[in-house]
Amino acid sequence: MDTHSNFLNPSTEPFITLKLAAERSGVSLFKIRSGARNGAFPIYTFCNTRKYCRLSEIMTAIENSRIGGAQ
Repeated sequence: MDTHSNFLNPSTEPFITLKLAAERSGVSLFKIRSGARNGAFPIYTFCNTRKYCRLSEIMTAIENSRIGGAQ
């Protein structure tokens, strides 16, 4: 089964840590944490204090924050 084809599908996209999201998106960890704190994209926690997110939601927030992005 090809897991890469379903990677950005919200129903099957895995939750990843903020650190891994920073590495995969090419954005600094500080900016990812800042965006999470400011509510630019949703953050999830499961039975502990570690925060998780979905890469597609971060990429959407980045696109929307650019000049001329979706309004």
